[in-house]
Amino acid sequence: MCRGLHAADATREDRRARRHAGVPRCRAATDASPDTGPYVGSLGKDEAQAENRCHYCGEENRVLIKEHKIPLARGGANNAANIVPACVLCNLRKRILTDEEFFDQMRREAEREEAVGERFRASAADSRR
Repeated sequence: MCRGLHAADATREDRRARRHAGVPRCRAATDASPDTGPYVGSLGKDEAQAENRCHYCGEENRVLIKEHKIPLARGGANNAANIVPACVLCNLRKRILTDEEFFDQMRREAEREEAVGERFRASAADSRR
């Protein structure tokens, strides 16, 4: 049984992020074929080139992994139509939410942050008077 991550070049933070995102510790834990691995490079050349950014936050140049739009735990299929590239941070935040639920959560968080920002700007303007 495999106990450690087999990526000698991976940093400690990369290993920790992958572990917390549920990425298997080694290829022995998954199918040995590189086409079925957890990383975006295994989505297929066309999809990986078209989607070089996180499906959720839009950030580029992050480690991208496969994310199910509808989680398998909630009845989603394990096929190409249900898989999108996601950064580890979004994968951790999404948990078992569907795409719609996660986008709604992100929208509510952005609205909350904007409201806090408006209150802060208003109080700063009042304190200058």
